[in-house]
Amino acid sequence: MFLKKYTAHAIMEGVLNRDLKIYKYLDANFRWKTINYVRKNSGTKEDGEELYNDVLCNIYINIERGKYDPDKGTFQSYFMQIMRNQWNYCLRKRKKLEDTVELDEVVENTHADTQDLDDADNYNTLVGILKKYVDTLKEKEQELIRLFYYEQYSIDAMASQLGMSHDYTKLKLYRTREKLRKLANEDPELAHLLS
Repeated sequence: MFLKKYTAHAIMEGVLNRDLKIYKYLDANFRWKTINYVRKNSGTKEDGEELYNDVLCNIYINIERGKYDPDKGTFQSYFMQIMRNQWNYCLRKRKKLEDTVELDEVVENTHADTQDLDDADNYNTLVGILKKYVDTLKEKEQELIRLFYYEQYSIDAMASQLGMSHDYTKLKLYRTREKLRKLANEDPELAHLLS
C-alpha cells in the first residue's frame, strides 16, 4: 500500500486536528522505526509500542503549546529526537538513576562515597555546593550539563540542539565535567562534608 508523503506543516495540522489520515501515515512510517530502535537498545516490542504512543502524545502536546516549528527541520528528525530522548529517559528510570547531577561522577576524585552522608541536610548542602559550581560555568557549559543530566539528552541530540558536531559536543561535555571535578576537589567545604 502506497502512502502519500506529508509535509511537516501538514503533519502538524493533522496531529492538531486529529486527522485519521495523518495518524495512519505516522503509524505506517514511525511505529516500526520506534520498535526497531527500542529492540536494538535493551527493550522489547511491547516497550517500543508503548514508547511510540507516548511519543505521539508528547508531540501533540508540543505542537499544541507551540514548541514545534516545522520550518526547523523534517518531522522525521523531530520525531526521532523525541523518541531517542524519551527512550534514554526510560532506560535511566529503569536503572533508578536520579534526575539530578550524578554526584558520584562530579566528585569521584575526592575518594568520597556520597552514601556515607549522615543526613538529608548534608546531602542538600552538597547538592547546593555543586549547583553553585554549575552556575559559575559559561552559558554553553551550563546548557550541556542541563541537557545531559537533567533532560537526559543523548550526545547526538545535544549536538543537534546546540548546533555543534557530535565529536565537539562530546569533547565539550568531557571538559565541562572535568572543570566541575576540579572545582569540587578544591572546595574545603565540600571536602569537609565528604570526609
